[in-house]
Amino acid sequence: MMLLRALVTSCVLVSMLLLSSCGDLQGRGDGAPSERGFPPRPSDLAIANVDPCESLDDKQIAELDVTAPRPNASTPGAPACDFLAADLRFWGIRVTSGVPANAYLPGDPGYQGDQLGYVGPRMTTVDGFGAVEFVNGVTASSSDCVLAVDAAPNVTLLIDYLDTSSRATLDRSVGSRAEGCAQASRVAAMVIETARARVGA
Repeated sequence: MMLLRALVTSCVLVSMLLLSSCGDLQGRGDGAPSERGFPPRPSDLAIANVDPCESLDDKQIAELDVTAPRPNASTPGAPACDFLAADLRFWGIRVTSGVPANAYLPGDPGYQGDQLGYVGPRMTTVDGFGAVEFVNGVTASSSDCVLAVDAAPNVTLLIDYLDTSSRATLDRSVGSRAEGCAQASRVAAMVIETARARVGA
């Protein structure tokens, strides 16, 4: 029990570091939609005013085998929620308003990734929404992944995935970035599905 508590505490601390790093971008958007580099969105996701702990429905939470979502208040004004599965896989969900997803794209005038320690950005999509995946150079292990999704004008959905099990944390060869980013994309797709269902889209 003490080991589990220590792992959960460690996981939350890592999440705070990742999310607060992302929070350094808060307020740096210029107020205008920035869409260069991403494909057109299928729609704008109405997630800016949704509690991230409510961004997954009960069925999705059960599918992930998460016990109880935990609000993460590490960055005021940028709501976040931590989801820890029974096998110690971890997802952090955060929504940043006022920050276009292009801020995570290398080559964009507003790019901040280098100074935030983001490593190896790669363009991708999640259910038709443009996204960029990367790892955090400060905390990254083999399967850690951070995914920034172009959710709406000046609204970015951020998903952090970490495997905090002793198997992964003691052996850096366990897992891969592809596996971790697949897990981040999986949860991003769930958030998109729930957001669409909420508005009847």
